[in-house]
Amino acid sequence: MAHQMSLAQIERKAWTSYFDDGLLDIFLGLMLLIVGVSDLLGDSLGSRLWVYAVYALLVGMACLGYWAGKRFMTVPRLGRVVFGPARKARRRKTAIILAAQIIVGMLLTGMLAAALLRVPLGGAPFSRSTLLAVAVGLWVMIGVSLIAYFLDYTRGYLIGTLYGIGFGGVEMLGNPVTFFVAGAVTMALGTFVLFRFLRKHPMVAHDPRMREAGDAE
Repeated sequence: MAHQMSLAQIERKAWTSYFDDGLLDIFLGLMLLIVGVSDLLGDSLGSRLWVYAVYALLVGMACLGYWAGKRFMTVPRLGRVVFGPARKARRRKTAIILAAQIIVGMLLTGMLAAALLRVPLGGAPFSRSTLLAVAVGLWVMIGVSLIAYFLDYTRGYLIGTLYGIGFGGVEMLGNPVTFFVAGAVTMALGTFVLFRFLRKHPMVAHDPRMREAGDAE
C-alpha cells in the first residue's frame, strides 16, 4: 500500500509539474482577450459571420501557440510522461464537466434572465441586470474551479475567479472592458510563472563528444 501511495504521489507531482510552465495560464488569459475583442467588434465587420471567423482564427492561433510552447519548451525540459488510468479518468471527467457547463450554463442563464424579467424587485437596491451579472459570474467561476479541481490545477481557482469577474462584469457594465482586465491579469500571472519555469529548468545542451563516446562503446 505504501508503495502504491508513493507511486500515486509521484504521478501527481509529474502531472502538476506540467502546469508549472504557465502556458495554460497564458492560454486562458488569451481566451478572455479574444472574447473581449470579438465582443468589441460587434457588427463592425458588416456581418457576424466575419466576427466568428476572426474569433475562430484567433482561437486557432492561441491553440497553436499553446501546443508549440508545450512541444518546444516544456517537453524538452520535463520529458514525456504516460499517466495511469486514474489520471486519464480525471481528464475525461474534466472534459465532461466542461461540456456540461457550457450546455447547462447557457440554458440556466436564459431561464434566469427570463425569470428576472418577471420578478418584481420593488425597492430592492439592485437591478435585474446586477442579479444576472452576479449569477453569470458565479456560474463561470464555479465551472472553471471544478475543472481546476479535477485537473489538480491550483492556480485555476484564481483564474476561475478572474473569469467570473470578466463575464459577470460584462453583464453588469455592458462593455468588454472586464474581459481585457481579467485577461491581462491572467496573462501576467502566466508570464511570471513561465519565466520562473525557464529559470528553474534551463535547456541542457548535449555535448556531441559524449554522444560519440557512447556510440564507440
